[in-house]
Amino acid sequence: MRWRAAPSTGLVSVASRRSASAIRVASLAQVSYSRRDEFFVHALDAIARTPRAIGVLPPAGVQVTPGLAPDEFRRIEDEFQIMFPPDLRALLSVGVPLGPGFPDWRSGSRDVIRELLDAPAQGILFDVDANSFWFAGWGSRPRELGDALEAARTHLADAPTLVPIYSHRYIPSQPDEAGNPVFSVVQTDIVVYGNDLASYLSAEFGAPAGPSNAAAPKRIPFWSELVDFNNRMTPPN
Repeated sequence: MRWRAAPSTGLVSVASRRSASAIRVASLAQVSYSRRDEFFVHALDAIARTPRAIGVLPPAGVQVTPGLAPDEFRRIEDEFQIMFPPDLRALLSVGVPLGPGFPDWRSGSRDVIRELLDAPAQGILFDVDANSFWFAGWGSRPRELGDALEAARTHLADAPTLVPIYSHRYIPSQPDEAGNPVFSVVQTDIVVYGNDLASYLSAEFGAPAGPSNAAAPKRIPFWSELVDFNNRMTPPN
């Protein structure tokens, strides 16, 4: 069956030249705050340089603006009813990258940020509607499409919130701890793009590797099961 793709959001995607699973970097839960912040400084430098170097973004590239202050984090989390996981919070407290595909948490369009936050659920609902997708964990699919969409919305509201990092790369806000995996999310085509934030930054932007290795990606309710679904649906090479 050929699945239909939802209309493009216009976000920019950078295709890594390396496999995310081959990147072995530090788990931020295991390093000191000073070492972690040093890593983030280098990661933000890589973000600012790498997209421009491979010609994906405009010549201006990405600007790294001052990090978010504690009161800014509180305002954003209250406004959008989200929680930044500790490692993403640490990155954004060091610096906030601005450019195509990056959410402008400080002063960007609030509607655009809401669209980014809603995009994972909207993509899944599109597949429920247009591609007959139904997650086995939701039980039996209602016969009527309207009822199926309503049931899917209810189940999606219970899934951990995904917080956008860049383009269609997201990190779960729960559990509220460092080391959550980063997912690449395009409708129900969901894969792990980094075992944690550090490995993602290395895979996407060429950030330097850390001193220790993140193990297998942490299991996240619902989202990891969709990754498993995609793995089963993808034929071996």
